[in-house]
Amino acid sequence: MSDGVMIAYLPVNSEWARQPLPHMTLVYCGTIGDLSPTAKNRLAKDAISAGMMTGPIGLEVTGVDTFGDSFERVDVITLFSTPRLLTARKMVENWNASEHPFNPHATIGPEGTASEVVIPPMVYFDRIMVGWGDERMVFNLSR
Repeated sequence: MSDGVMIAYLPVNSEWARQPLPHMTLVYCGTIGDLSPTAKNRLAKDAISAGMMTGPIGLEVTGVDTFGDSFERVDVITLFSTPRLLTARKMVENWNASEHPFNPHATIGPEGTASEVVIPPMVYFDRIMVGWGDERMVFNLSR
């Protein structure tokens, strides 16, 4: 069971991913224990607002990299930061509990799996999600 909390974009197509729940984290909010029970509703409102501002979004893939520490390393596709994406991030930045700077990426899978997939030139996202532990609230984006 997970106790992490995040707002993330979900891709239209995830043939490139070798993990469950492919996503691009817009903001990591910490753990359920770090937040009040009412935070879930406020997170949902902020996610919907950010999603309405961007609508469906396509991000250019800028490369493949490996993230993580010596215990858990993963291959990722790195994504270009567009002005709309950065504006959405700014809208939810007050929830940020990550020790890392915002670096748009989506995890492919464990280290070494990037060589097993076709890396797309763009990744399109048509939904935004609030992950509250194992619970997911998903909202469709439309223009």
